[in-house]
Amino acid sequence: MDVTTVLIIMGLVAAIAIPGFRSMMDGYRHRGSVDAVTGKLFMTRQLAIRNKSPYVVALDAVNRQITGFLDQNGNGVQDAGDTAINPVQMYDGVQLNNVDWPAARLMFFPNGRASATSDLTVTDNDGRIKTIRVSSITGTSQVLP
Repeated sequence: MDVTTVLIIMGLVAAIAIPGFRSMMDGYRHRGSVDAVTGKLFMTRQLAIRNKSPYVVALDAVNRQITGFLDQNGNGVQDAGDTAINPVQMYDGVQLNNVDWPAARLMFFPNGRASATSDLTVTDNDGRIKTIRVSSITGTSQVLP
């Protein structure tokens, strides 16, 4: 009888705690994806400055990833010979949404500037939305509240 009571109480506690735990983990996945995207933007900008060459960041909303590459001829398209940077894959349940990146690409120039001031959003299945804005003047990115 005592063991049964303990098992019932443990089952009730688990039933109450598991949904909250899942929501917490989804929040961590969303925040981790936002941090990964801003990190990729920062790293790509730094590579452009360090190597004195244009670099491009490209969004792939279908595959839920963001990639970068050295754009040797400055045309904004990854051609043969352009060095790719490892892509960043979004966590399950997290999507990238292009708000206003022309052709879903953004170029960083050797002086650190970006080709456009533009936004992208990172959303998840629970309705969390974070907007990341890149400034054309400084090339820096920030997460908007």
